Amino acid sequence: MKFFRIPASVALIAGLVPVQSVQSVLPSAEGIWQISDDIGNPSGWFNIYIRSGVYEGQIVKVFFTPGQAAASLLCTACRGTQKDAPALGLTFIVGMKKDGLAYDNGRILNPLDGLLYRARMDLSEDGNNLIVQIYLTADKFGAPRVWSRVPDSRETRQFMAMPAKD
Repeated sequence: MKFFRIPASVALIAGLVPVQSVQSVLPSAEGIWQISDDIGNPSGWFNIYIRSGVYEGQIVKVFFTPGQAAASLLCTACRGTQKDAPALGLTFIVGMKKDGLAYDNGRILNPLDGLLYRARMDLSEDGNNLIVQIYLTADKFGAPRVWSRVPDSRETRQFMAMPAKD
């Protein structure tokens, strides 16, 4: 008897593979992500993790410009417990729900103005890029930003092990 391999997408359509098993092979946004400035210099690292069934994100590393001090990066415009909190360690992504490669229904805090914006994140199929779009009501606010996954290392594992702040 000759066996042949059925592509996962064909098997899913044919109902041969439960949807849950295909979902489990999809990459996840969990991990350390880097955002860069307009000329490609890294400006920050973020740890995205799951808490209480939703995805959250915390600022874990800031790349300072010459002459910039850590004390200058406070969330002075934030409200509540994050008022005047250092940007480093700040939880700024809250409530994201995963649907395949999309993460939606959450909010992203802008530490510069203290406002929470509705947001959507789309993970690339290879899991190495995260396209982040901010919204004002139903309208997109600015161009989407592309975050890059930081390769696994001792340093990234330390950041992933850090306890999340409330």
